[in-house]
Amino acid sequence: MENTLKALNETIWINPSLKKSCSLSHDGRLLTMADVFEAKAFIDKMAPYLSEHFSLADGMLASPLTPISSFQRTLITFIGGRIPGHWYLKGDHALPISGSIKARGGIYTLLRYAEKLAKSHQMTNFFESAAGPASPELTTIYSQHTVVVSSTGNLGLSIGLIGKSIGFNVEVHMSVDAKDWKVERLKALGAQVIQHAGDYSESVKLGRSSASGRPNTYFIDDEDSVDLFLGYSIAGLELQAQLETLERPVDSDHPLFVYLPCGVGGAPSGIAFALKAIFGENVHLFTAEPTHAPCMLLGLSTERWHNISVSELGIDGQTLADGLAVGRSSELASKTLSQVLSGAYTVSDEKLLRMLYLMHEAEGIDLEPSALAGLIGPAKLYYETDGFNYLKTHKLLEVAEQATHVSWATGGIMVPDNVMAQDIKRGQDSSLNTF
Repeated sequence: MENTLKALNETIWINPSLKKSCSLSHDGRLLTMADVFEAKAFIDKMAPYLSEHFSLADGMLASPLTPISSFQRTLITFIGGRIPGHWYLKGDHALPISGSIKARGGIYTLLRYAEKLAKSHQMTNFFESAAGPASPELTTIYSQHTVVVSSTGNLGLSIGLIGKSIGFNVEVHMSVDAKDWKVERLKALGAQVIQHAGDYSESVKLGRSSASGRPNTYFIDDEDSVDLFLGYSIAGLELQAQLETLERPVDSDHPLFVYLPCGVGGAPSGIAFALKAIFGENVHLFTAEPTHAPCMLLGLSTERWHNISVSELGIDGQTLADGLAVGRSSELASKTLSQVLSGAYTVSDEKLLRMLYLMHEAEGIDLEPSALAGLIGPAKLYYETDGFNYLKTHKLLEVAEQATHVSWATGGIMVPDNVMAQDIKRGQDSSLNTF
């Protein structure tokens, strides 16, 4: 496997350590679905504030689950066969606030911090009032505090947008991979952006160091944040409700496949944790990474998890999928995914751009390159040997027509029109005629 990754070849890896359920302890704290339900209850409690200040319908931070049958048919030409079952796009690219999956973890984490500060000043009554964190008494306090985050792009954008709206000072440490338009958007919001020449792991190290010891400063650690993890996990409950509304059962005769683009692993691990607890053996979870930044697949396949970087294999980490341009996975994410993940696969930048164009043409949906990683998942299962063997081993071929596939779209709606047009054109011009 290491030689395949080093050669930058696409691959799929099947997890030999898949468990029926997930037991997760972090820093002496046992995480269970009770924590997920509590997180959901907290966000529900904040609905009036979210509705008023972020224009969320009913105060709910939710994204659509959209059938993509036209795209499903379009892929036949490229993969030489069809994908059986019912295929949907989980549209986190259209999430309000920051237009990416990072809005989920970002808003939960920052509101929890805002609540903590309110409690420390004996002002919980203001936090729980109709105005919520926007109460003048609280915004005065928040303006004296700084949140610091490191990011390749979307988490920084999310924290910047939400943090500045609540009233915090925001400092974002961004790696060299960050897109220019994300940097400029953050600066326009009034966030302090510090760019580093190194990769994502280096920016995390420098961001953590910058925040250390500073008064009134909170470092949001994408590698080790339980609040981020729980904020993402709420999406599992959301997907469950949407499938019920669509009358799409999930059981042994109707398996659920979910494909999650993966960078450091925070968002996919939180979602996977909840989905495994909800659906057990009837959900099959796969992470998707660029061939130039396969940190989670490398960590899991070598069983070194967060203790190995792609740079140790000479992999450069340079990819158009900036949100996934990570060289080393999170410890919390690795510990979770090593138990619940059915497998992981990699995809080339060329293929990401080709699918970006195909999705634009077939469904009229525009995504940023990293969000396309989950769209090649079903083809990896049905048309690659290791994926097909997974289906045979788990007796999933017999129920393939009744299966539900969900590809998670992680970002896209905030991409500037000119940048999106360039990516669509590059995908259209691609010489790639087969997957």
